[in-house]
Amino acid sequence: MQGCHLSSVLFLLVIDSLLWELSAALIAMRLGRVFACANDIAISLNNLRTIGKVYTVVYCGCFLLCRALLCIIVLGSVCALPIVCNNVRKLLHDHVHSWRGFSICN
Repeated sequence: MQGCHLSSVLFLLVIDSLLWELSAALIAMRLGRVFACANDIAISLNNLRTIGKVYTVVYCGCFLLCRALLCIIVLGSVCALPIVCNNVRKLLHDHVHSWRGFSICN
């Protein structure tokens, strides 16, 4: 689809429905919220320990594949100190092995 004149229209049609479904699922399960701008998608978690459940909704429910090179975990309530980043990496390793390569920052 890349390079096709209709690719942006097709992307918008698909991503809009996907984001509404993803948002509804995360809110209903009280896991977090979804935000989007252009082709960037952000998920704000209520609790980082629920990341395994969020992964299930994102990947298994919506078939949304997240590539580690393009994904960043932004810590909003704590500083990205080395010990905090290591704890987040451990959570990812234990619960969402395919997301363990995500960058972590503030």
